Amino acid sequence: MDFTNAFWSPFKELLTTIQYTIYHKRCDLIREYQDLLKQHTNNFTSLLIFPKPNAKHRAELNKGPNEGTILSPTSPPKKLPARLVQEVLLLSDVLDLNEFSSLELLLVGEDQASRYPNWTRGLVATVLYHDGRRSLLTALKTILQAKQGQSWSISLPEEVDRFTQHYISTLIDRELVKQIFDQLRKIDVQNELTRLEKGGGVGDQKHRSLLSYLISDQRQILSDCLFTLSCQEPLSKKNCLELIKFLRDSIQTRGDGVLDGVTLSILFSFITSIDVGHLFENESGDELTLNDTYPILSDPTFIPDVTEELMKDREWKCKELKGCVLFAWGQLLRICATASPFSDLQEVESDEALTDAAINLGVFRFLTDSVIASECFHSEEIYVRKLHQLVTSYIVNMQIKDEQNFMLLVSSLYGIDPLSIELSRDFWQITTPSHHLNIPLAESITHAKRRPSAKQVRTYLF
Repeated sequence: MDFTNAFWSPFKELLTTIQYTIYHKRCDLIREYQDLLKQHTNNFTSLLIFPKPNAKHRAELNKGPNEGTILSPTSPPKKLPARLVQEVLLLSDVLDLNEFSSLELLLVGEDQASRYPNWTRGLVATVLYHDGRRSLLTALKTILQAKQGQSWSISLPEEVDRFTQHYISTLIDRELVKQIFDQLRKIDVQNELTRLEKGGGVGDQKHRSLLSYLISDQRQILSDCLFTLSCQEPLSKKNCLELIKFLRDSIQTRGDGVLDGVTLSILFSFITSIDVGHLFENESGDELTLNDTYPILSDPTFIPDVTEELMKDREWKCKELKGCVLFAWGQLLRICATASPFSDLQEVESDEALTDAAINLGVFRFLTDSVIASECFHSEEIYVRKLHQLVTSYIVNMQIKDEQNFMLLVSSLYGIDPLSIELSRDFWQITTPSHHLNIPLAESITHAKRRPSAKQVRTYLF
């Protein structure tokens, strides 16, 4: 049925088209892909903000039982059962959603009733509502994964790639990151279930469990969107400060102290976004260019402003999480202190103070018990690599303190390797001097060019 403000079916169509275009390289869908993204721009730039109940639409629906309701500009009025109209208005109130969107959810819920035995169309509608939201967010995540950047590259047809990169830039320029944080703050599984329950929108335990999954997965996808962006393009100073604020005020650990997937994604969004160590390994400090790709290097206010924020005596909901942020920032400052562009920057001298503060907050034990212990940690290779970089940076650049807990961290990080990335080999592999080897001169010259870096030597000695 074609009526205004349809909610569920357009998001499913959008997701399917995006996935086929990006993942399966379906060139025949290029025009449809472009048209759908243009149509849904407002749904991405006003993320999860949907049309509210409308007095005019409510009045139109109330005509349904007698005069009929206009569901499409090109169709005559259609009579609707009085009971259906009552359910639509109730659902609209419960979801705070436009009446015609609620109507679509109920009608689709009725069509899919065979898939959900023992549930009324109203209960199916609440599932479809959150499934629609989840589909929209998954569509956004899929688009962001196609962004060309630092960590990976997806091969797309030129026309698709050009359109997609421009589209993503538009979303970022229209404060996508802020909207992600706004929704992460807003979505709360228990609060949403309570709201639905008051309006009769929650059924048996199976229904409740499905709703709980769909709602919590929205938070996970939002945090994954942020992490994806951070991997491909470092966050601006404004967004980095927003991330720190979110970690400070909105994050709590689970009852067992282990971080969930959402918190891990957000924490590693910060760690990934400020990681510029590879630039210093590839270039000498004197030759380092202030690349516009890295706001932390090109924006002269980035390091001073973030350092000032982290030095403030603010209370965090999880003080150990603050320790992780301070530790990562302290390692960044220590690395920057060796580069000439930052030699006159007073804030880099705070590296040791921030690192010591992190250690006093129990950062090493927290990384062991709450980060690595999370079932989500080894599901993402970048998490493991970024923590490895922090650990080796600390070994190379600073005097080790709280040695017992640091060694527990090292043991925990390298003790298992389900992804088979063998990062522990950084501690063992070192090029042997060529004069100790029985190799020809030409090979000796080649061998010398593979002379170990200072970092490799330090980790080897460790």
